Amino acid sequence: MKKLNDENFGSFVEKGETMIQFSATWCGPCKALTATLESASDLRVEVGKIDIDESPATAASFGIRAVPTMIVFKDGEVVGRKSGALSLPRINDFLEESLT
Repeated sequence: MKKLNDENFGSFVEKGETMIQFSATWCGPCKALTATLESASDLRVEVGKIDIDESPATAASFGIRAVPTMIVFKDGEVVGRKSGALSLPRINDFLEESLT
């Protein structure tokens, strides 16, 4: 999982299929979701993580009001959005729904 910030976020999502986890260090469900994503070896997208406290401009631009929130991008366009700590099967379902 690539750590992102306000400066490198745009270049990460501009091409291909990516999923971003908006997160915070103080958030328990965020830690659980991070562990799930880091243990997954077969996700069909590149995964990045951005801390909303360290990168408030990006979080604000996507209207992040709850963490964890995952947003799926295809060539820079938002194609899916879901909040909460999901299990790996539910993450895979979310990706399938977002990218087909």
